[in-house]
Amino acid sequence: MTVVGTSTATEKEFFRLTCAPRPEDVRTLPALKSSFKLLTSKLTSSSPPGWDYAKSQLKSIRQDLTVQRLGGTRFATVVYEFCARLALENADLNEFNMCLTQCSGAEFDGYRSLYCLYLLIMKSTPTPPSFTLTPHPAWSAWSSGDYRSLRKLITAADDDDDMSGYILDLCLERVRVLCLKQVLKAYKPSVPLKWLVEDVLGFEEGEGGEAWVVE
Repeated sequence: MTVVGTSTATEKEFFRLTCAPRPEDVRTLPALKSSFKLLTSKLTSSSPPGWDYAKSQLKSIRQDLTVQRLGGTRFATVVYEFCARLALENADLNEFNMCLTQCSGAEFDGYRSLYCLYLLIMKSTPTPPSFTLTPHPAWSAWSSGDYRSLRKLITAADDDDDMSGYILDLCLERVRVLCLKQVLKAYKPSVPLKWLVEDVLGFEEGEGGEAWVVE
């Protein structure tokens, strides 16, 4: 049974459904478009709301779209893509992944590839997934165990035109640990600290790189 919403509310907090939704609690498509427009306006204002508020509003919009079987509309695609990007900006990979399943195109294929790489790095397993992913130099560096090059790619990703850097930044701490272990093993019994901190681990002056190594 498809619900046809009748609500015209512009703001609605997200609640998980525990029973069939009532039409008066579900917003019409025009109302959902107005809600989305209001939210994006607030997010670009001089005093934008926090991520928790934005996430709740976006989840409620997506829920109202889903119960009305409007998930395949162009508007739904815009909502999911917007939410995925915003989740990345806020380092919320759970929300990002939920939205990513409904996103397509070269941009999001690239994010999907790097998200899979992120999962592998955090698990420290070099085995790539069985399905085809969009190529990225970071995959080659990881697969070959070249953690120093991988660290440099992560740092350089901050200058990319897309949002790849947001995903790769989440791997940086783990990759630095792997770099440190690899270099100490190869160069023992001693390693020039300045070279290790700046060239291998990629710390800028004043970032506390030496303290990080000691810890």
